[in-house]
Amino acid sequence: MRHSIVLALFLSLAAFCRAQILPSRNLPAMPLADTGSVNGVMARSHFYGELARSFGSPDDNRAWDATIGGFADLYRWSGGGALRVRFAQEMLANDLNDIHFKPLGMLFEENISGVFRGNGFDWECGFSYRCKHDIDNTDNPVSSITPAIDSNPQKRVLILGGFFGNFSSDPIALSSALSLNLNARADYYLIHEDDRYPYNGDGMLWGNVRGSLELGGRLSLACSPDIAIYTFDWAAPMFAIGAGPGVNANAHAEAGMRLNGAVGGMDFFVAYEHLFDDLSVPEPRLSNTIALGLRVN
Repeated sequence: MRHSIVLALFLSLAAFCRAQILPSRNLPAMPLADTGSVNGVMARSHFYGELARSFGSPDDNRAWDATIGGFADLYRWSGGGALRVRFAQEMLANDLNDIHFKPLGMLFEENISGVFRGNGFDWECGFSYRCKHDIDNTDNPVSSITPAIDSNPQKRVLILGGFFGNFSSDPIALSSALSLNLNARADYYLIHEDDRYPYNGDGMLWGNVRGSLELGGRLSLACSPDIAIYTFDWAAPMFAIGAGPGVNANAHAEAGMRLNGAVGGMDFFVAYEHLFDDLSVPEPRLSNTIALGLRVN
């Protein structure tokens, strides 16, 4: 009964959480405490992959979402600090061609930062760069074989880059089985572009975005040493100046089951995502999707 009540609370909390478009948004934090006592060059690396099938996006343009990513500690010194690089690459595809998998866009993210150990938490500061580019935007939108006789070229290139700071907690024990990981991040963008063809000034222009905040956490209930149920949620407003909305946000709420292995684990999840701009076409479009997915990390 207690487990059922906690699961219901998980799902209720998830309905109110938000996340910004960020390829590494589903990569769980890896505190320095998890890396052991190894110091020196390439002291730690960790990689992950994720595949999700979504339903409900306009023209089904976010039917498939495939992501790979990870990090490497280039150097770790004694006393609890590391020079870390992180990357993630996300591919979006619809299912409107002959094999029901047509790539439409790629999102890239690269970060370099210093990570420092506190008492039960890590704090991090560095530089982040991410961008979005189209794939096959002159092809027939519903086929990989049929010539693009009536297709019009479109383009949407998004670039954000700047400084960021991050805080990640160690697991906080709420009971013998229930734990919580917290995360907070702030970004200030020095690079900000939103190139659209054909051009339009609808919605938030990402070229006007100057910063974002993120607050989130992962609540996990251990059912056994090998199995846990969890929610993984973010709250992340974005701030812009000039024409268009000054504040906007996307929403992501996830609940799932984790299977723990010897060196990693698998998450089976269901997620709801509300995007104020799904970035699939030059005109910003609202997108609400339900996704079923698998993540390994």
